[in-house]
Amino acid sequence: MLKKSLAVTAMALMFCLAISTAWAEELPAAEVAPNLVPAPAIDQNTWSLVQNALGWLGVPYRRGGKSADHGFDCSGFVGAVYKKTFGLVLPPSALTISKIGQPVTFAELRIGDLIFFNTLRRPFSHVGIYMGEGRFIHACSTANQIKVDNLDQYYKKRINGFRRINLG
Repeated sequence: MLKKSLAVTAMALMFCLAISTAWAEELPAAEVAPNLVPAPAIDQNTWSLVQNALGWLGVPYRRGGKSADHGFDCSGFVGAVYKKTFGLVLPPSALTISKIGQPVTFAELRIGDLIFFNTLRRPFSHVGIYMGEGRFIHACSTANQIKVDNLDQYYKKRINGFRRINLG
C-alpha cells in the first residue's frame, strides 16, 4: 500500500511539473482564443484531485460502473474522484454532469476541469478530467481501464466543451 501511495504521489508530482511548460497545439477554433495558452494553477484542492484520480489508474472500465471494486465508466470515475476529493456528489451521466458548473473556454481551462466529448455519436457522451498540457484522465472503454490520454486527433475532433465545477 505504501509503494502504491508513493507511486501515485510521484506521478502527481510529475504531472504538476509537466504543466509548467505550455501546451500549444490547436483545438477546434471555436474553443481557442488566439495567442492564449491555459496556465493552470495548482492549489491544494487541485493537488488532491490529481492524486485521487491517478490513484485509480488501471482500474477496469465497466459500463455503468461506479466503484473501484467493480470498475468505472466515465461518469462513475469522474463522480468518484469529485466525491473522494471534495465530498461532492455529481449527476450520474456525462450529459447531466455537463449541465452543472460553469462553462469555460480552452484558454480558461485548468487542471481539474471537466472535458466532454462526443464519442458515441451523441454530444456529451464521454467525460474526463483535464490534467494539463493537453492530457486528461478518464475511464477508457477501448483500453478497458482508467488511463491518461492526450488530446490527439481522435479526441480533439470530438470535444463538446469544458466545465468547471464550483466548489463553494
